Amino acid sequence: MGKLATLSGVEIERVAFGTEQLGGYDWGAIDLEAIELAVDFAVNNGCFLFDTADCYGKGESEKRLGKALCNSRSNAFIATKFGVRFDEHGSVFYDNSPDYCERALDSSLERLNTDYIDLYLVHWPDRKTPLHRLFEKLESCREDGRIRCYGVSNFSLDKIDNLAGYWPGFKFFSMGFNLLNCNEKLRINDICLNKGLIFLAYGVLAQGLLSGKYSEKSTFDTCDRRSRGTSENFKGEKYLENLKLVYKLRHLAQKHPPWSVAQLAIKFVLEELPHSCSVVGVKGRQQFTENIEPSTCPIGSDLLEQVRCISQLTQVATV
Repeated sequence: MGKLATLSGVEIERVAFGTEQLGGYDWGAIDLEAIELAVDFAVNNGCFLFDTADCYGKGESEKRLGKALCNSRSNAFIATKFGVRFDEHGSVFYDNSPDYCERALDSSLERLNTDYIDLYLVHWPDRKTPLHRLFEKLESCREDGRIRCYGVSNFSLDKIDNLAGYWPGFKFFSMGFNLLNCNEKLRINDICLNKGLIFLAYGVLAQGLLSGKYSEKSTFDTCDRRSRGTSENFKGEKYLENLKLVYKLRHLAQKHPPWSVAQLAIKFVLEELPHSCSVVGVKGRQQFTENIEPSTCPIGSDLLEQVRCISQLTQVATV
């Protein structure tokens, strides 16, 4: 399915390496060494986008990623985010102000042990900073060489559409997108095609739900966010309804080896959004190699249509 050309001329693979788990927080038991070995494997087998944020593990994800990439920085495309802050009580608030952007960028550069960031994303809109001031700051950071390009995450598509084309360094936009949540497909593709942006899809496996590993009997550690009932896809009746669709995917995968449930879910996003890169969280090398296979393996039109039919069941259920 090819690669994606970025503003700096670097071509990146279409499945990105998600590193939130490197933060060591809120994802249950994590083998940090296994993730770092997977990072090392990735940089030796292509140019992958490594997705992180300054708030993942309160900076630990960036630190560990920087350490893992210390001898292979030129083979990696690093995307990090700013704008999520914590007050003295640990509560989250958003800050997109130019002053904070300046401080956050320099802190991320230090943690990542690099003198530039390939893609700098505004993590969430704070709904108070004027966008022209924010983008003027981001453009200034691009011009001084600290970032190669920038983008926004979780902004409305209307705002993205209005911003695109005016700011030279604005090249990416990001939001959740997966087989269970794909209502904005046409609008996303339209923006990519007409405005020249690349879409960075996160939540492609719906926090692991679309990995096919879980059932009604599954339980999560208390240190795992999915145990607290705050993850929409793992909550009550919604979780049970989602599992019915996952079982349909599992049945489909069993009839079409060597496809797995996770690979069908990833392939669906890659096919539905041809100008996109899919961020998938990684806990080890084997998982990573399985996740990237859909970017190079063709899928039959009949099988893809069956996956689309399963996805459409979720859209009907949410109307």
